[in-house]
Amino acid sequence: MTTVADREIIRKSLKGLVLEEPNFISDLVSELSDDLKRSKRNRLEQIINEDFEEHKEVFKALA
Repeated sequence: MTTVADREIIRKSLKGLVLEEPNFISDLVSELSDDLKRSKRNRLEQIINEDFEEHKEVFKALA
């Protein structure tokens, strides 16, 4: 975990970076959004696979 002081240092650094490279933040947010979507999709696939494995015999009987 970061402390309040660490966050302020990060905030100031990001502000400076934005002034030097204006597209940095939008690119970073886009990248983080893609990572979050991928992570959610992977978790959903994991849940589905777990459910199918748990009920595999039922599905075989229904087929």
